[in-house]
Amino acid sequence: FAVETMMFPQEAVAAIRACKAATDRPVMATMFFQYEELHDRDRTMWGESPADVARNLVAAGADIVGMNCGRGPDRAISIIREMRAATSVPLVAYPNAGLPITSGDRTTYELGPEAMAKEYPALLDAGCSIVGGCCGSGPEHVRLIAEVVRSRRQR
Repeated sequence: FAVETMMFPQEAVAAIRACKAATDRPVMATMFFQYEELHDRDRTMWGESPADVARNLVAAGADIVGMNCGRGPDRAISIIREMRAATSVPLVAYPNAGLPITSGDRTTYELGPEAMAKEYPALLDAGCSIVGGCCGSGPEHVRLIAEVVRSRRQR
């Protein structure tokens, strides 16, 4: 089961517990974090750190924890590092391709496929076991991210 893009940690905990009560299948839970430029840190909308969130989600029964959406892979790297310091369960990250840029009725994202994939070695080094892309990611983003993952497995 996937519990994803959660903004309120207590809601994520309730969803994890409901999944665990309904099945014995693994549960993955991801949170949305916002970057606080003033404090140079990532937090949930209620102020919880990635480390605290990871501990709480695992305590609720999540088998895999992580982040999705957000500002992009650069912030995902920091979030995953904090989570890795707090837990040993597998970590997942599928960030946006940066922030959206709206011009008239057209929306694009800051990071093209190459720029986004370039960040993924550091994301894997931070402790991620599962990676992907969220908003703004297209087939070419995913193809290049998959190449990064494949190249790391061949080492």
